[in-house]
Amino acid sequence: INFYLISSDYSIEVKNKSDFEGGLVNIQKQLPNKHCIKTCLSCRYSHYNPYGNCMFGDLNCFASVKEKALKLSTKFELIDLYEENNIIKVQETFLCDKYDFIRKDNWVYKDFW
Repeated sequence: INFYLISSDYSIEVKNKSDFEGGLVNIQKQLPNKHCIKTCLSCRYSHYNPYGNCMFGDLNCFASVKEKALKLSTKFELIDLYEENNIIKVQETFLCDKYDFIRKDNWVYKDFW
């Protein structure tokens, strides 16, 4: 998969990534300071399923249980929360009104930083 981000100030190209998550994360890492990709992939309420996931569209949204989601610190806690609640799947490029950017000290089950 090849990714391209083009703006009026810069362009970023990421070639030969095997998954969508890896391509977007690689672009994020190359963005200038204070710029971010604002999608479900960079939201602190989204996680991939620890049992495995597909290449695209298998991200899970935990915004409906965000108080519990913010307390997660291990994949085992994530599995328990996943199994106890009605969690929806979202595409990595989706964006909802509950979006909150991942900070470097937030625990998430994905490779964003």
